[in-house]
Amino acid sequence: MSSMVGRTIYNLLLASVALMATASLANAQGRKELAKDPYKDTRWGFEVTMFSKWTPIPAQPNARYEIGRFTAPAAVYEAKTGMGHLPMVRVYRFDPKGKSSAPMQQGKPAGGQDGPSTGDDGRKEEDQEIDKLSLRNTDEFLNNKKGAQRQGKPEKIKIGNMEATVNRYQSGTQTKVMTKHYAVTFDAADGSQILLDYEMPDFEFDDWKDLFTQSAKTFRFIDKVSSDPSALAGLTPVERDRVLHKEDVARTPGWKFDETPHFFIKYDIDNANFIKELKERIEAIRKVFVTRFGDKEMTELPVCRVTKTIDEYYKYGGPRGSGGYWNDKTKELVIPCLKEMDIKWTWAVMNHEAFHQFIYYFYGKVDPHSWYNEGTGDYYSGFKYEGNGKFEIKTVGAWMALLDRLGTIKEAIKKNEYVPLEKIFRYSQQQYYNNPDVCYAEGWSIVYFLMEGKKLGAKGWKPEYERILDDYLSVLLKSKDTSKAIEYALKDFKGDQMKELEETWKAFTLKLR
Repeated sequence: MSSMVGRTIYNLLLASVALMATASLANAQGRKELAKDPYKDTRWGFEVTMFSKWTPIPAQPNARYEIGRFTAPAAVYEAKTGMGHLPMVRVYRFDPKGKSSAPMQQGKPAGGQDGPSTGDDGRKEEDQEIDKLSLRNTDEFLNNKKGAQRQGKPEKIKIGNMEATVNRYQSGTQTKVMTKHYAVTFDAADGSQILLDYEMPDFEFDDWKDLFTQSAKTFRFIDKVSSDPSALAGLTPVERDRVLHKEDVARTPGWKFDETPHFFIKYDIDNANFIKELKERIEAIRKVFVTRFGDKEMTELPVCRVTKTIDEYYKYGGPRGSGGYWNDKTKELVIPCLKEMDIKWTWAVMNHEAFHQFIYYFYGKVDPHSWYNEGTGDYYSGFKYEGNGKFEIKTVGAWMALLDRLGTIKEAIKKNEYVPLEKIFRYSQQQYYNNPDVCYAEGWSIVYFLMEGKKLGAKGWKPEYERILDDYLSVLLKSKDTSKAIEYALKDFKGDQMKELEETWKAFTLKLR
């Protein structure tokens, strides 16, 4: 249930982002020198010094092998082709038994979660099978890495009183830039391996290769300060997650942990007032969801991760062209702080993605039609916070200058370029995404009409319109079948009845301001 609500943000800001990128090309990689201070990972017990101005990025919560990365300040570009690539160093850990190094799998029983809170039941056997097939060392990693072409044989080097193994290889990228890798493996006393994978486009590699060696030579093992698994075993799932989240943010400089009654918050923003406001707003929008959909006791708390910039959001893993996402695999709602652009965007995106997150945790994994899923998320994007837990329900566009769902759908209706309701109600996700501007606007307007039409005195409103959303979700949750859900919700809307619904929706939408 990820979202494309941020697509318009990126498109409208593309020119200014390109300008900033061009201005920073000269210093894109930072100064070619080591950083002043080493990076210390107390979870896995090592330290290493990276490069000046490079940013440490946390690992994704479900990453089995990657335990962190360091990225250059900006991409570097090849003059002839104009192709760019972001230099980075990925840090991996391989367990001799194939066990996961994912941050939130540490100290948890096999099979993942502890209860039926998110529809994850029955995964114990699946996770055990994954462990059997997992990579256990650098050789297996390189042998299985798609597109990796080894350059020469592994080389043994001496670092202090340790022996390390260097593998050199190259690989292609989505931007067709060939990258070279200087991959250095260190063997820990427990049989695990730490791999530092220095990655740089081939046209820049020679300028950095000596510095990669210098960085690798700063590596050393240190004492671990991670939580005692036996102590974690006595905690409730929420208490244990709290310990693990605190430990996780402590591994990456600048990251902090906070919480509300219903959320864990992970952020790297040095602004106490912003975080206070975020905590207030996310609890307030959750209360709106609870009023609409109900509440239940949770065995784990949702995570909201906030990056300090849109650039860092992309480096962490945010899809290009988005302004936030909810990922049911990593179980994180991730948004950037957009105060440099328009802070209203942060709150609108948070409301949208928080809806996806809430539905997942409340009902288990369901996958509604896009008109319902994205339309309802956008409906909540229009909730303008008034303070004291109260919202004013606005159209999407009425209080945000950059995203105008209302203007888009009104124009499509006037030009007869909208999708007939009978079709969009049954659109697949791919069909919806093939025409995103109109479909997102139309999905929002349908949900807004069904939610607010009666209250706002829509001409031609009929009582049976009120039940469409509830009937759809009710059948979907019981059957997990989108076709059954939509056919039941629209059972009374055939032929002329569907045309009447469509005309009522159009007239209502065209009169909105």
